[in-house]
Amino acid sequence: MVFLALFIALNLKVSTKQGVNFKVTTHKIPLYLKLLDFFDRHYNYMVLERKINKDAASDRKKIVNLFKWTYNNIRKQPKDLPVVDGIQLCGVMEAAISQQTYLQH
Repeated sequence: MVFLALFIALNLKVSTKQGVNFKVTTHKIPLYLKLLDFFDRHYNYMVLERKINKDAASDRKKIVNLFKWTYNNIRKQPKDLPVVDGIQLCGVMEAAISQQTYLQH
């Protein structure tokens, strides 16, 4: 009986939103898929953050490491590609990384 209730609950349709070229649309997906996507994303980011900050001793160093990693690994996309689920922050990242006083403290 519990299994059946869990099966029904996890197959309920829930909403998820997706942004493409700054236009947000709503899609219906099963709850289990939304949960799976959330935990997959959460644990992948957690592993990546630990890898980036494996030698960081302070919160400031962790932040600097994350900015450096982002600057070095996230490339500007060609203008003809759609922007999906995101805001282009390349200019902000470049400004933060290029400030020597920011990196030295």
